[in-house]
Amino acid sequence: MPLVVAIWNPPTVPPAAPSLTPPGQLRGPSIHVSGEQFVGVGLFSFEAGLPTLLVNALTDIRDQFTAGGASIVEVPQGSGRFYDVVMVEDVAKGFLNEHRMALISKRGIWPAPIP
Repeated sequence: MPLVVAIWNPPTVPPAAPSLTPPGQLRGPSIHVSGEQFVGVGLFSFEAGLPTLLVNALTDIRDQFTAGGASIVEVPQGSGRFYDVVMVEDVAKGFLNEHRMALISKRGIWPAPIP
């Protein structure tokens, strides 16, 4: 079931209104990757066990390698569960199931209990 995702693209940040609110799917870290394995991207390395956000192809979601900076997302919208976007990649480009994948990392303090 898709969730509504709130995306803030720089220079807009919460609590301002989000830049866009597309449908998306939140997935937990891959169980196929151990916490001891790392993936390198340019000069930046991150642990491969980050949650994944899937959105429709061409959704304007930005990572830290994008001019102007990375997006902030809240999934689901209104939950108080904020994430920084670490990396964005297009998946299945040129096929009918094309979509955009974002690796995300928890941001700030979440409400308790976690919604």
